[in-house]
Amino acid sequence: MNKIERDIIEQVKNSYIIHECGQNSSPIDFNLFNIFFLNNVETIHSLFIAELLRPNGRHKQGNLFLELFLKQLKINDFEITKEIIVETEHYAGQIDLNYDEGGRIDIVIYNTKGQAIFIENKIYAGDQKKQLIRYYNYSKKFINPRLYYLTLFGTSPSEYSIKSENYKLEINCNDFIIISYHKEILIWLETCINQSTDNSVKETIKQYLNTVKKLTNQTLNDKMKNEIKELLVTNIDYFDSFESIRFITDEIKSELTVELINELNNRIRPEHRIIKLKSNGINIHPEFMFDEDGFALVFWGYDNDVKILKNGNCEEYEMIFKQIHHFHHTYKFSGAPISWINFREPLIADNKFICDHYNNSENKEKYYQRILVEAEEYINEVLNILKMN
Repeated sequence: MNKIERDIIEQVKNSYIIHECGQNSSPIDFNLFNIFFLNNVETIHSLFIAELLRPNGRHKQGNLFLELFLKQLKINDFEITKEIIVETEHYAGQIDLNYDEGGRIDIVIYNTKGQAIFIENKIYAGDQKKQLIRYYNYSKKFINPRLYYLTLFGTSPSEYSIKSENYKLEINCNDFIIISYHKEILIWLETCINQSTDNSVKETIKQYLNTVKKLTNQTLNDKMKNEIKELLVTNIDYFDSFESIRFITDEIKSELTVELINELNNRIRPEHRIIKLKSNGINIHPEFMFDEDGFALVFWGYDNDVKILKNGNCEEYEMIFKQIHHFHHTYKFSGAPISWINFREPLIADNKFICDHYNNSENKEKYYQRILVEAEEYINEVLNILKMN
């Protein structure tokens, strides 16, 4: 890092400290999404957005929020018919062996005319294999379909999502539209607040808006923002340096996420890595994961070490997890039964967690032990159910 980059970081830090100390804790932190660690759980974001988009939603605002959403995305040809369906985790079919079809799409809006809008929602999770290819192929069954790729800052999808194994381009930028929480969703939420006629609805959306602002680093007060702007625009070297370093935080989060997940999976006890069922060839593999559902311990159903069950026989698997009330319902993913439970704490709670753990082996070790103790509780619960059956 050169001197200019050090200078700009130091000056931005000083400005931040001055304004943070002046206002102590902000009311923006007193927020149900933050208090219950829901701000990083992608399914929560999809559920909330979908509820606003439903004309018959509990907000009792009719088509208002949907109309504002269509206007924000400049969609002029989607007809708001008498019945509008808005679904989350929309089932697009079983994922086939070539990964050309199937999956679950985060948000789908469709009308009785056969028109549809598809939204793949990404907060921190990575892309799945040929994910947008599969959703694009599915979308072609509808009239004038639109496929949106929603991320915090308008990041492009990875090649893993839009190309096949031989790197032949299967879909291009004309086949999907990139939108962001930082811009489109934030502006839409602000418009919803301004035009809503119900105060309780306004306040609920405000809480979610504040969560979006926090996730997209837009919680700075006006005075601090103006100081940073003035610093940048008065010095071209500062401006260029800031451009080169501002995305490093995302890279740090990504690296730490991969490291934590890999290490936790390596530390699963050998005797717990394969939990055999009574059924011939059927067993369960526990695995730590971080994806659209947050930070979870996932239990995959396998058939002779193949994740796709050849015979689709997972009755014994389903019977086990139905007896454990806090596990998510079992469903089939690529033909394999899967059940999971989210952890009591997020994988990466906040920026302080990153600074405390990124290069600190002692703090990482304490974190691993905490999570592994909780994971052992869940695995032992599964083992106890097996003993009773």
